[in-house]
Amino acid sequence: MAEIRAKTVLKTKGDEAYIAVRQLKVTLTWGAAVDLDLMAFYRAKDGRTGGVFSCNYEGGSMGGLNDFPFIELSADAGVGAKGGDNEEIIRITRLDDMAEVYICAINFTDAVKNKPSSFGSYDGFIGIIGDKGETVAVPLDSTQTGTCAVIARIDNTSFMGAKLINENSILDLSTFQRTIPGAATLIISSKSQEEIKAVKRFLELRKKADTAITRAGLDQQRARVAMAIDVSASMQHLFDKGVVQRACERLLALAVKFDDNGAIDIFIFDNRDHEVGEMHQSGFYGFVDREILVNLQNKIWGSTSYGGVIRRITGKYTDKPGFWASLMGRRPTPQDPAYVLFVTDGDNDDKDDTERAITDASKEAIFWQFVGIGNSSFSFLEKLDTMPGRFIDNANFFKLNDLDKISDEELYDRLLAEFPLWLKLAKDKGLL
Repeated sequence: MAEIRAKTVLKTKGDEAYIAVRQLKVTLTWGAAVDLDLMAFYRAKDGRTGGVFSCNYEGGSMGGLNDFPFIELSADAGVGAKGGDNEEIIRITRLDDMAEVYICAINFTDAVKNKPSSFGSYDGFIGIIGDKGETVAVPLDSTQTGTCAVIARIDNTSFMGAKLINENSILDLSTFQRTIPGAATLIISSKSQEEIKAVKRFLELRKKADTAITRAGLDQQRARVAMAIDVSASMQHLFDKGVVQRACERLLALAVKFDDNGAIDIFIFDNRDHEVGEMHQSGFYGFVDREILVNLQNKIWGSTSYGGVIRRITGKYTDKPGFWASLMGRRPTPQDPAYVLFVTDGDNDDKDDTERAITDASKEAIFWQFVGIGNSSFSFLEKLDTMPGRFIDNANFFKLNDLDKISDEELYDRLLAEFPLWLKLAKDKGLL
């Protein structure tokens, strides 16, 4: 057994110890050459259930620290056959809303093969560090075999405070899904190597996006995030090459930090406009092919108009007052802003209408980041960036010859360059 360095070690099933309810760091450490995945499943005091686990699993969500459930998986180590000091980490910023949280582990390789795992042979344990530095550990030492290891449970139902309990139960998948709150969301299926690579790249994107957001001073900022994608005929080659899918993934990494739902609202436009739906981290792989190129194949590859989709997006994010409130001149209640990434590769046919749409939208808490792709001059988008007559300057524009060739770091810095300035202006003008 690897050396466990903790003030309190819960050696026997049923042992318990009180722990902090804020700023917990849960680390799964193991020495065997197996691909273990750390997971947390919960039941909230209001009855909500759910789970935080790797996006390598269908329905997986890495969670979040700024909003419910206030639990986040830092990364999926995906160590495969590598032995040594392996670890995965879950952070919990607050337990106030939780009745109970189950700390669990799965051997990914065995699970996708429906093969029972011998968790007690993995030389593993979980360690928990609280906000005051107190440490508690639970060995992963059950001699049972099965698919899912329930290592420990956090019970936060007593007025005395939260306590960690040694569970060390090894369950088959069906029993696990039936008896552990929120575990029904876990679906084990073997993903293609391409999808696994995409998931790992997305996890790296999240780290880069988090760094860029911190650098921009936007750590505590909440915002709805949307993407308007040009689906006119000239864009087809960018869809075929996967450029649009990768662009969506890069924006999604920002949205996980900004948006309460951890998702982006996707809109498309040619001479028509449509709302596609939400793109979540749990279903991002193949989203563009599935939801746009297949499901909306009869609504793409037309000419180009901007005004319609700008109005559609503005309507979605605008909290309009009722009739009598409007009559009295009352403005909408300030709400979280919306950040819209608007991607196009060429000129539009409705310049006057677009100018009116952007001018109208300048009275709302919506920031428009226009990005021109390719070799066009984009003089009209440059005009929108500096156009007079708006309530506030609500748009920014930059051009990229090749979206795939700009580094993630530079792209994030450019996407966030003017957003903080707009936020300040919007607050000064009473939009936020």
